[in-house]
Amino acid sequence: MTAEPSLVSVVVPAYRHEAYVTGALESVYKQDYDAVELIVVDDNSPDDTPHLIRDYLKRGDVKDRFRRIVFLENEGNLGAHQTINRGINESRGAYINILNSDDMFAPARLSTLLGACQERMAEFAFSRVDVLVDGDPELATEADYLGSIQDGIDFFPTVGYALLRNQCALTSGNFFFARRVCERVGDFSDLKYCHDWDFILRSLLVTEPIYVPQTLYFYRIHPGNSFLRLQSVAESETETVLRRYFFLCRNRPVTNPLAPSPAWDPFFTSFVHQSQYAHYLAKP
Repeated sequence: MTAEPSLVSVVVPAYRHEAYVTGALESVYKQDYDAVELIVVDDNSPDDTPHLIRDYLKRGDVKDRFRRIVFLENEGNLGAHQTINRGINESRGAYINILNSDDMFAPARLSTLLGACQERMAEFAFSRVDVLVDGDPELATEADYLGSIQDGIDFFPTVGYALLRNQCALTSGNFFFARRVCERVGDFSDLKYCHDWDFILRSLLVTEPIYVPQTLYFYRIHPGNSFLRLQSVAESETETVLRRYFFLCRNRPVTNPLAPSPAWDPFFTSFVHQSQYAHYLAKP
């Protein structure tokens, strides 16, 4: 299917977010960019999430606002990566933005990132993130940590090097990318925690992401957040992601000349050792 050049597809993977999903969808409704389609995929939520989605999408003003609306329900719980992939495969826009069902867009997100991509001839962009803490006040420490990751982007020679050191986009919901990117790099991988980092690093090999330092995404931390629940698998998945990246950047064509690779030597080798990444250079 040929993508509509002006259309932006917002893909919302939803799971067990009855307290937040309506706010997430409303933040898409309020975008100041008109040509938007909304693809929502519920991952077999056990709470009222799918009912709230259906009720919201039935509204006449919601139907009128979007170029196209699709609501899909997984028969079983497939996980975030498969739910995202299903939504992307259903979408038709030339550009895609994922939105976690407990997060929100700033009103000018889509227009700003689309404009930045068009102006700089880029295929991937992400923005500054404001972290919202819901519930336990001790989670504010996690919010400060995430903010510090984005604060450090300017200390690296390129956005790509910042991304190789940390997932500084912070969440897949902060990814705004051209459809042709996923056509070149493939689906989100079968990873519970690091599927977002893996996807953006594979994308880095074909296109240089741009960072827009304007707050355009609101990332919510709460006691049920997967960021907290899945940290136990972070170490093993980090190894998978980094081994894969270093294998690809050394053994496959790298079409993004700014991507961290041996073409940057001696800086690349120095970066690898200073980051204590040398043990990831073995084949995945």
